[in-house]
Amino acid sequence: HRKPGYDPVELFMDPLDPYVKVKAAGALARKKLGMRYRMAVVPLDPSPIRGSHGRLPASDDDGPLLICSTPRAVGDRVAATDVKQLLLRLAGLG
Repeated sequence: HRKPGYDPVELFMDPLDPYVKVKAAGALARKKLGMRYRMAVVPLDPSPIRGSHGRLPASDDDGPLLICSTPRAVGDRVAATDVKQLLLRLAGLG
């Protein structure tokens, strides 16, 4: 199907299928011969994918920066969960 980007699990072959490499080779051979093929070697288990979302930086200097034109609208630090409310308040919506 036509989708933007890709699913990161598509980078892995199914480790539980002992014939996964044979299936992939067969599908590639069919492709090279101009035949229809189905590349069914991707696992359905998302556990091999681990991201860095939510990872805290090692130093505050490497963290996110909030620039605001309203003087002293923000104290020293802002929790990530408070950013939405802060932006709404600065826009006069909250």
